[in-house]
Amino acid sequence: NPNLIDFQQWQTVLSGNFVTVNAINNKIYTVRTDNQMIEIDGAQNTTVYSFNATPLDSEISNSNIVFTTSSASFVFNEDITLLNTFVANSEFSTSFNAATLISNNIYIATDNFGVLTTDVTTPDNYIEIRPNGPSENNIFKLNNNNGTVWSTYGEYDEALNPFPLTSKGISIYHEEEWRNIPFDSLLGARELNEIAFNPFNPNETFISSFKDGLLEFNEFEPTILYDQNNSGLESLVLPNNPDFVGIRISASEFDANGLLWLMNSRVDRALKSYNPSTGSWQGYSFSDLIENPLSDEVGFFDMEIDRNGTKWIGSYSNGLIAYNENIPNEPLRNMNAADQNIQPFTRFTALAIDDRNQLWIGTTFGLRVLFNTTGFYSDPTPSLSQIIILEDGIPKELLEGQIITDIKVDGSNNKWIGTVDSGIFYFSSDGQNTIYHFTTESSPLPSNTINDISIDSNNGIVYIATTRGLLAFNAGGSEPQESLEEAFVYPNPVRPEYDLLGSNNLNDINKGIKVSGLTENVNIKITDVEGNLVAEAQSRINFRSSSNNYNFAIDGGTAIWNGKNMANQVVASGVYLILISDIDSFETKVLKVMIVR
Repeated sequence: NPNLIDFQQWQTVLSGNFVTVNAINNKIYTVRTDNQMIEIDGAQNTTVYSFNATPLDSEISNSNIVFTTSSASFVFNEDITLLNTFVANSEFSTSFNAATLISNNIYIATDNFGVLTTDVTTPDNYIEIRPNGPSENNIFKLNNNNGTVWSTYGEYDEALNPFPLTSKGISIYHEEEWRNIPFDSLLGARELNEIAFNPFNPNETFISSFKDGLLEFNEFEPTILYDQNNSGLESLVLPNNPDFVGIRISASEFDANGLLWLMNSRVDRALKSYNPSTGSWQGYSFSDLIENPLSDEVGFFDMEIDRNGTKWIGSYSNGLIAYNENIPNEPLRNMNAADQNIQPFTRFTALAIDDRNQLWIGTTFGLRVLFNTTGFYSDPTPSLSQIIILEDGIPKELLEGQIITDIKVDGSNNKWIGTVDSGIFYFSSDGQNTIYHFTTESSPLPSNTINDISIDSNNGIVYIATTRGLLAFNAGGSEPQESLEEAFVYPNPVRPEYDLLGSNNLNDINKGIKVSGLTENVNIKITDVEGNLVAEAQSRINFRSSSNNYNFAIDGGTAIWNGKNMANQVVASGVYLILISDIDSFETKVLKVMIVR
C-alpha cells in the first residue's frame, strides 16, 4: 500500500496493549501486557505461548525469534517451538535486558555482568563478556599510585548522607588491565570512598568507608577492616538507638612522617591519626568548635596537609577548619564568617595545597584561596580571597557561583578544577589563564558532572571521574625531580615523519621535543654543535600556558621545544646540545638530540 501515512488505510486486527511485535515465516507474533504471545496469520489470531513475566525485548535472529524477560531468555524456532530457555544461575545472579543469536551462541545483556554468552545447547555454561574497564561508570572517588589507578563507588550525597546504603566493589587498573573486586571480597565494608597510599610502603593502601570504618589493602588484597572494636575509630551514637553502628570515615591523607590522618564524622574526636608502622591510634577533639558532634556537624568533605603540618579540613557546617597539634595554645581554628569573605551556608567541598604552600579552596559558591597558610595562626583576622581575572577588560571573579567538586595541582603548579555541572577547568598557576575547559560539547568528556580528579605526577596524565565514566587526558606536565640524574630527551632522534616541529601550541604534549626529569628551578639552553644559541627557557618564567607564545617552555619537571630557533624558524637537520643548569644547586647536565628533516 503506497498510502501507509493515511490512517484510514489501516485496519485493526487485534485490540489491546502490546509490548513486542515481530514477523517471521509470513506471520506476525506479538505479546500483550498480559504476557500472552499471539500469532496473527491473516485468518485468525491464536495464543501460542504464555510468559511468566512481560518481555522486555524481542528479536529475530538466525530464523529464530528470541524473547527476553527480566529473568529469562526464550529461543523459539520459526514454527514457534521452544528450543531452549536461559536463566541466571548462582554464579551470575542478575537481571536480563535483551538477547540475540549469532551462529550457535546466544548473547544476553545483563544488569550486573555485562554480556553473558553460551552455546544455545548449554543454557547454564555462561561466559562473561565485558569491556576492559571499571565495573561501573559512576566512579565516586579515585586515586593513582605509580601508574596504578584505584576507583571506588560507595557514596554520600551533598549533605554527607550515605543512605540508602549500597554494597559495591572497587576497581583497580594495574599493568594495563582492570581488576574488579566485588563487594563480597571487601570484608563487609560499605560506602567506600577516599583512597590513601602509604608513601613508605607502596604495597599498602587504605580506603575510607562512610559506614564501616577503614579498609586496609596489602598487595591489592583486603586484609583488615578497622572499626570501633579494633582501632581508635568511633561510631556515632544515636540516643534512641544505642545499638546503631555508623563509623563515617571520609577524608584521609598521609603526612610527611608516614602518619595517616582521617576524618571521623559525628563524634567528638573527629580527627584521627594512625601509624601503620606501630599500629598506634590517636584522636583529637573538636569540642571547642563543635559542641554537639551529632547535630552540629554532619561531616567533612576534604583534607589537605601543608608544609607546616597543619591539617586543613573542609566541613559542611563549620567552614574551613585548621588543626595543628604542634600549636600549643590554639591548635584548632576555623574560618566561617562573612568578614572572612565566606557567604552563609558555604560548604567547603575541595582543598588543594600548591607548590607555594597556598591553599586553594572549592566551595558551593565558587573558588577561594588562602595565600598565607604559614602565618594563619599568627593572623588575628585571616580571610579568604577570590581570584580576579579580566574578561574583555572587565574584572570578574574566577568561577563565580560554581559548585566545585575537586581541585588538584599538577607538577607545573597549574590547577585542575572540577565542577558539578560545568565540566573541568585547567588554569595556570595563578589562575589568570584558562588553558583548557573541557565539557561534553568540547571534548570526549562523558559528563559535565565531575566527581573526582587524580594526576599521575610521573607523566602528567590526568584521570577524571564523572557520573558517566572515566577519562584520561595526557596533559604532559610532570613533577620536578630531586636531581638531574634521570633527565632525558624524547623523541630522539626526531625523524622526518615526526612532522609536528614548528607547532605553536606547546600545550599539546603530543607535539614537540620533550625534556623530562628536570628539577624545580632550571635554565636550559639549546645550541647547535658550533655553540650557536638556538633556544632558551627558564623555570617560573617560560610557561607553556603563557600568552607570549614561547617556542621553548618549562612546566614542572618537563620542558617542551617546538623545534624553532630564535628567529622563529624551524631548525635544520643536525645534532643539538641541551645544556641544563639547576639554578639553586648548580647541578648541570648535557643532553644531545638529533633532528632529521
